[in-house]
Amino acid sequence: MKYLKKIALLLILSVLLVACSNGEDKVKKETEITEETVVEVEKTKVKVGTIKGFPGIGIVNLMNENEKGNTKNNYDFIIGGAPDELNAKLISGELDIATIPTNMAATLYNKTNGEIEILAVNTLGVIKLVSTDESIKTLDDIKGKEISASGKGAIPQYTLEYILNKKGIDPKNDVNITYYPGHEEISGLLAADQVSIATIPEPTLSKVMAENENIKIVSDLTEEWNKIEEDIILSQGCTVVSKKFAEENKEVLNSFVEEYKNSCELVHSDLENTAKYCGKFNIVPEKIALEAIPKSNQVYIDGEEMKTKLKPFFEILFAANPESVGGKLPSDDFYFTK
Repeated sequence: MKYLKKIALLLILSVLLVACSNGEDKVKKETEITEETVVEVEKTKVKVGTIKGFPGIGIVNLMNENEKGNTKNNYDFIIGGAPDELNAKLISGELDIATIPTNMAATLYNKTNGEIEILAVNTLGVIKLVSTDESIKTLDDIKGKEISASGKGAIPQYTLEYILNKKGIDPKNDVNITYYPGHEEISGLLAADQVSIATIPEPTLSKVMAENENIKIVSDLTEEWNKIEEDIILSQGCTVVSKKFAEENKEVLNSFVEEYKNSCELVHSDLENTAKYCGKFNIVPEKIALEAIPKSNQVYIDGEEMKTKLKPFFEILFAANPESVGGKLPSDDFYFTK
């Protein structure tokens, strides 16, 4: 009898040992699976360029999130002082994405035989007509006057002349316009009271008005444009992508578009932080950004709406000077679609 009890006890112990062993194996396997699951997936590196001033405002919130490691991709940002710096890097492949003046996007498309696509419009018109002459109250008052204008051979020149023509003011005979290639020349002349009427963009204007309290805004040229062309956007800034990168990295690009759109929308819903990040990343000084952003027509427009409203804008630029868009109008494959 005792012998049978010993055998039964040994059988019970054997069953318990097997069960414990299986349990340990199960826990071990579950632990291994858990450990494998938490392995972090390496983010794709995306090379993004932006320039100081209005084209770079919309991206600063994304730059800040990227710095904190909160983005889906790993963005390597390059900040240029002038568009030409980024254009060369786009052509060479040193950049995948960049924010640049809108007409330069069309020029690059033609220069690279269609290897650049436009992702989104990020800035509408930012040019204002200003004066220190109290007798100049509207555009009609500039007839017979001397005007200093920025943006020679670019969007500011062609849109100013287009608006003047539409308002019955001949830019060649009714006014005397001196064009300057950049904005800094104009800002220096205005700050020193060496010119009384000028066109100048934000955010440079806010800086100059802080230096010379006699400057007043006579006309917002974007508002004048919208009165003339309700369905055609006046765009001065956009975001472009290398076609090769877009084709080879569709999911990565879709993630960028999502995060960049959110960054652009935060420009208006979180002005204070956007201005802070503008200063932090050397896009626009924070104090100037706080003043200028609400006047800088920051937007996010993409897809079919962008194409519908932008194509006729390029046609207007082409009619003014074909070289302003690279010698010919971009084809439909210029406009990025998901």
